[in-house]
Amino acid sequence: MMQVGYNAETGTVQVRLQGACSTCSSSKLTLKGGVESMLMHYCPEVKSVEEVVDSDIEQASNSQLKFVEEMTGGGGGL
Repeated sequence: MMQVGYNAETGTVQVRLQGACSTCSSSKLTLKGGVESMLMHYCPEVKSVEEVVDSDIEQASNSQLKFVEEMTGGGGGL
């Protein structure tokens, strides 16, 4: 996870999930139930945490995945 920004007016922290977290089906629960609650506990000015999805990063990840698949013959191993 990487912090992207903070809006002081609304108290919203914006984060970008990385690696396996970005595709995990439980990531939204972890983000709200874990990350948001801890930040709100230690930083009272934080009111919420939201995920930011960057399509450029997704495209780069897809490109890397395609490269790996091509190198491994479709996921058959190195």
